[in-house]
Amino acid sequence: MNMSNAVKFNSFLLFQMIDSFTNLPQTIVSPLAIDTPNQAITLYQSEFILQQDQYTSTVNGTISLNWFPRPGVIFKGIVQTNLKDVFLMMQSSKGLEVVVDGLVVSKAILTNHSSSESSTLAGKCIGEMILNDKSVSVDKVRFVVPNLRDFHGEVTQSLLDSGKLKAFNSRLYFENNSFEIVLDKSPQFPVIKKLLESQGGYAILYSGEIIKKKGAINYQDAQDLISCFSRFLAFLNGRRTSPILLEGIFDEEVKWTEVSPRIIDQYTHYVPSWPTQHSTTGLNELWQNFSKLWAEEEDFIVTALHWYVEANGNSGFVEGSIVMAQTALELIYNWLIIEKKRMIIGQDAETLSAANKIRLILSQLKISPQVPIALSSLQSYVSSEKLEDGVEAFVQIRNAIIHSQSKKRKTLAEISNNAKYEALQMALWYIEVSLLYIFSYKDKYFNRCSGEQWAGQGEEVVPYI
Repeated sequence: MNMSNAVKFNSFLLFQMIDSFTNLPQTIVSPLAIDTPNQAITLYQSEFILQQDQYTSTVNGTISLNWFPRPGVIFKGIVQTNLKDVFLMMQSSKGLEVVVDGLVVSKAILTNHSSSESSTLAGKCIGEMILNDKSVSVDKVRFVVPNLRDFHGEVTQSLLDSGKLKAFNSRLYFENNSFEIVLDKSPQFPVIKKLLESQGGYAILYSGEIIKKKGAINYQDAQDLISCFSRFLAFLNGRRTSPILLEGIFDEEVKWTEVSPRIIDQYTHYVPSWPTQHSTTGLNELWQNFSKLWAEEEDFIVTALHWYVEANGNSGFVEGSIVMAQTALELIYNWLIIEKKRMIIGQDAETLSAANKIRLILSQLKISPQVPIALSSLQSYVSSEKLEDGVEAFVQIRNAIIHSQSKKRKTLAEISNNAKYEALQMALWYIEVSLLYIFSYKDKYFNRCSGEQWAGQGEEVVPYI
């Protein structure tokens, strides 16, 4: 190829790259998102009214989302009118209401009041808080998600503050029969995540949008969907998170903003979860199955995921988490083996030993009850105690924790911390695969008992297909 043709060819490639780049979808970035962990988010700044029965007072100040001591909405400002009414409200045991632009946006309590040159007060909102009129149906709902793990999604483009375009693997897409949900990582995800890991707490890592396939979205639609989707994200994440700061958008204008209290786990340390590192294949189908089952079995899903994330987050340390994991497995046994598959009927369903209940679950998952090879400390415990398998070891450790007799306490003290930790990881593996089975997932997952430490390793097709 001569020089002239080479220049033409390179120009053609450059044109193709630019054309391809500019055709990428834009990354969703909510104006409510911030790039610093734990920074308060201002929701409203101007005059608002506090009212309680016949008492009212106008305050000039701010309403904001604060993260500590737990995520919630607070208000503070300078009293403009009716200072006497503020004192009367402070002395009353009744709650009060916050009014913005003539609408009650939240119930609240006062937490502080001081008087010097000006009278200032502070308080916190209780329960649901909505700015503007929630009765307005909207085209889409915009939101943000804090503390969600990294996913290698589809490529989007974003315009950086420097004026440069950035393309990166940002997008997760979920749909069911009624809704489409798009979730995009922040363009600053690596920087924010690193800050979160060093500081702990909370950081906005994703922004997203909800669109209804037919018709407009009303407020209750959004609430019902978020309740389901937040549990789904917790299952992916291994700890609780949720869409928050919902904005109802009609004709590209914000019609209402909702800030209701939702449980989001503070980032304190890394916790493993089952999704693979670089592929999101199968996640949309998983969401479809999850949301369909949610409509029929919400109570089961809520309870099972509660015990899973509590145990996975080590909220009871290793010993408490083992008890929580056993509770999750007992629930899965009753729901899956007894209620759905009806494999055992009558009194036998209750008298079966805990170990055999777990073995029945594993038989459906096609998982061996033996200790995985990588769990060497647990394997040593099985050998030294001459136990049947890993299931018996787990149940024996759990029983030593639960029962407080002197002999049990002595047994527990003699079990190594590594063996207890590995027993917990094995039980969490059982729970993850059980839930994937229940949600009809048929793709790869990360096996936490594989012993692999590097990204992309330890990923296997689920064992039951």
